[in-house]
Amino acid sequence: MTMRTTLLIIFFISFSSFLFSQTDTTLTDKEIQFRDSIAKVNQEAKVLQEAQESYNLGISDFKTENYQKAISSFNKTIDLKPDFYDAYLNRAASYYLINKFQEAYDDYSFLLKEKDAEEIAVLEKRAEVGLYWGKYDLAINDYNTLIKLFPSNYLYHYDKASAQFLSEDYDGAIVSLNKSISINAKNADAYNDRGSCYRKKGDLETAVLDYQKAISIDNNKAFIYNNLGAVKRKLKDFKGAMSAFDMAIQIDPEYYLAYNNRGSMLMDQEKYDEAIVDFNKAISKNSKYEIAYNNRGVAYYKKHDYKKAIKDFDKAIQLDANYVSAYLNRGIAKEMDHDPEGACKDWKKAMELGSEAAKKFYTNQCQ
Repeated sequence: MTMRTTLLIIFFISFSSFLFSQTDTTLTDKEIQFRDSIAKVNQEAKVLQEAQESYNLGISDFKTENYQKAISSFNKTIDLKPDFYDAYLNRAASYYLINKFQEAYDDYSFLLKEKDAEEIAVLEKRAEVGLYWGKYDLAINDYNTLIKLFPSNYLYHYDKASAQFLSEDYDGAIVSLNKSISINAKNADAYNDRGSCYRKKGDLETAVLDYQKAISIDNNKAFIYNNLGAVKRKLKDFKGAMSAFDMAIQIDPEYYLAYNNRGSMLMDQEKYDEAIVDFNKAISKNSKYEIAYNNRGVAYYKKHDYKKAIKDFDKAIQLDANYVSAYLNRGIAKEMDHDPEGACKDWKKAMELGSEAAKKFYTNQCQ
């Protein structure tokens, strides 16, 4: 009896498993289609939820400036949902902020092909990427497109001028800035930048007029006074230059460029001790500003303190291993400090970096 009962139980369990493995054939084709569509909707909802969660993590990391981690989250979002356009936008912004310009440019370019993307905003961003990437022709092309769409937007002309200036097309930049100014004559930055274009072209008097015009519009920008001081220095108007540099420093006491430039102007007047004070100030504001070390080294050299000069040139080269002038100057200082071998080594390095002056020193004194 026990054996029979056991067999029946075993048989019943096996039979139950067999029943559960059968396909439900009681649904109509329409009901099966409906069931499958519901399953598809549920699956899509699940994928969208996962994509949204990953996207939200990316935004959170972006806000805390953890851009690489944000990119990983946006990558996951895009893998789950390739048409999640906001993920491309924010991934592009993340790439841009860690200087991965090619990747940022590619994301914006992808979005420009998509109908649902905000084309103007994306085009502006792509132009900005091209500008900071150093691909000025790409930036100019995008700004030209924007200008065709919105010819009265003075900022597009201004930004195009920035790209032209950086590509050393100063005449083209002046044309763009003229247009920007004709639309908005109250933009001090446009006059400042046009002054810088004239300065690059050697038209210093016109540059002064533009810097002064910029100051008349906005007299609270230290960099404009600094630019004015630099031009007045070139014109040997040391009193005017001093006044401009003083004003720049008064507006921004941390403005190390103004201290450096004022120091250079003082060296022009052979006021080496005063110049050193300004170079010290520049270095105290920015300890990685190699130009101030080089300039202070020159001031020490002029005072015949060759060892201090060499020490400053050493620091400048430590900060910039390809600093041509520092190698040239250190070579001159070493020669005066009775180290001809060291001098020749420095001049050779400067010559390899393209210095014609170093080539003359090396040819005349080392061969």
